[in-house]
Amino acid sequence: MQKNKTNLIIIFPKFILGGASNSVFKLINFLDHKKFNINIICLKRCEYKKKFNKKVNIFELNKDKLSQVFFKILNICKNISKSSSRNIILSNHHYANVYSILIKLILKNISILCVERTCIYELSYYYSFLDFLKKKILKFFVKNLYKFSDKIVSNTKFTKKEIQNFSKENTLQIYPPTLKKIFNFKRKKFQKYFNIVWVGRLDREKGIEEFCKLICKINFKSKIFILGGGKKKKHYENFIKKHKSPKVKVYLKGFINNSDLYYKKSHLLINTSYFEGSNNSIIEAINNNLFVMATNSPGGNKELINKNHGLLFNLDNQKEALKKIEYIRKNYKILQSKIKSKNIFLKKFIETKSNNSYLKIINQI
Repeated sequence: MQKNKTNLIIIFPKFILGGASNSVFKLINFLDHKKFNINIICLKRCEYKKKFNKKVNIFELNKDKLSQVFFKILNICKNISKSSSRNIILSNHHYANVYSILIKLILKNISILCVERTCIYELSYYYSFLDFLKKKILKFFVKNLYKFSDKIVSNTKFTKKEIQNFSKENTLQIYPPTLKKIFNFKRKKFQKYFNIVWVGRLDREKGIEEFCKLICKINFKSKIFILGGGKKKKHYENFIKKHKSPKVKVYLKGFINNSDLYYKKSHLLINTSYFEGSNNSIIEAINNNLFVMATNSPGGNKELINKNHGLLFNLDNQKEALKKIEYIRKNYKILQSKIKSKNIFLKKFIETKSNNSYLKIINQI
């Protein structure tokens, strides 16, 4: 390692295929290898390790939780930091950010850039008493340790305001590097089928169960594409097969690295998350000229949808959701025409803009 290089240590527990990992992957490939020694610390396997365009040192720790390997990560960071006078940890999400800040407080010679890709409200939404206790403790550490981070980047204005309630001076906002380029507006037409696409992990916080129940109430000709992996994929397949209308065809495609093919086939993206950051699928859908229907939930949905790109709905009100789907279908030509003005909005999500903004922050730390 060269002494004049910056050691960038990326602590990303689950470096698996998906939106948050894509953002980090794009930043790594953007950075100049002559200026940075890049190190990744993750739990289990880094699913991007064959995709990097430069040498990256990857530490795959065969454990399920950061708490099980904290001291091992501490030693890795300590050893890496010996090779340079400039060492920066970039971490993602609440729990990794808390551990990264603790490492800084112990080692002293490391700076921290925390990235928050979902809203703090997530820590107030729980599924069991044990989940409540875990999130209560984590929320305590977030509120009391974030002020020790050198910089905190939120990917939405909503979460920036949340964090500024307890860590005002070091927090800023950068949208993620979602798009390579902005596509021209092209009107979508439908005759026989009005097609719907859903993108995300098949997890309960993404509202996949509610989405499956919702589409089983649809009674017009439609092809519905569900793009995302998860342990309960077979369960949802069986549920849909049993309850859906014969007019509707549903395809559970698993994780798709490039969703553009399915955006081109579809007319409407539906997002059913209980909370969100800056959802990449919403931005990709708008870029592909889809109208969007998204939950009116804490996080980034409101600022991504605004007045032109879609409608918000209440996930717990199935009748309202069905009425809005029908309204969109019947008025699609008028509603889709609002997307013509997308270019100015989507410029915020271009890869080079986002990555340059991150590089500027990294150079300032």
